[in-house]
Amino acid sequence: MDYIDFCKKYYATTKIPISLLLGTAEKYSTIGELFSVEPLTDYPVLAGGPNPSIHFYSSEIIYGCICIEETDYVIILGPIFECPVTPSQINLFMQESAVPAAYREQIVEFLYTIPTTSRLHLARHLSLLHLILNRKNADIPEILEISFGNTVNRNSHNVKQFIENKENEELHSTHYMELELYEHIRNGNPKKLADFLKSTPLNLNEKKLAKSPLRQAKNIFISTVTNVGMIGAIPGGVDVERAYHLMDMYIQECEQLQTLKEINDLQYQMLFDFCEKAGETHLPSGISADIYDCMNYIRSHTNEAIRLEDVAA
Repeated sequence: MDYIDFCKKYYATTKIPISLLLGTAEKYSTIGELFSVEPLTDYPVLAGGPNPSIHFYSSEIIYGCICIEETDYVIILGPIFECPVTPSQINLFMQESAVPAAYREQIVEFLYTIPTTSRLHLARHLSLLHLILNRKNADIPEILEISFGNTVNRNSHNVKQFIENKENEELHSTHYMELELYEHIRNGNPKKLADFLKSTPLNLNEKKLAKSPLRQAKNIFISTVTNVGMIGAIPGGVDVERAYHLMDMYIQECEQLQTLKEINDLQYQMLFDFCEKAGETHLPSGISADIYDCMNYIRSHTNEAIRLEDVAA
């Protein structure tokens, strides 16, 4: 297969940037072709994790990685943004990618053309590429590195049991359990959230919202993601616009699903995604809010001349 031609056609179809590496040397990249940037000879290797895998250069810039088996070729998808691109993300990308400042205006326009893509959707892209290039199936949860053991299977049973109980009017109030769930998300601690979910069924709504089990599960998901964003993530420090965008993205993703298991898996991904986003906003131990703001400002403007007055302001 002509891998460079494949990469060009993939970008033309999806508008997701793609790079082809031979070892650590870049042989092709969307950015290099569009802006005539010289190929990197020491490309950062996204190593570790399953094949394919997802990696983060920062909390808001995501890449997908797939090794083409029995070759030294590696394909990198990205950058991927889950929310609309912000100026700080543009600065961070310019810094991480070592793109010359002369290309800034063109790069800004280019980044705005990249479709916002959830981690789940990126995992599906990687799964498809794995099937095409390596002729192997890739499990979506493994790509996302979600390892809840039997918790996901138990949750599928819980949803089924939940629906049956509702029909028999046997379900008890879940008010306090919901409050605890939102508190874990607000606190931004994924480990405590995982422990909570392993021991607690996700029966998240008492009202009958639909006649069919699939529509019921979707309506419960929509109700849950709204509460998670409004009661958990935003009070936990997640930017309002970012939280609303993620809520919309997950609702649209859910509406496309056709099985209870897919909805349950998406529900777990959604809960941990919001929890991680809230955790990212918490101050590191021993650092004041003012100092933390200064650190973030400097980190996102390292490719510019920064004055002391700018940081202080």
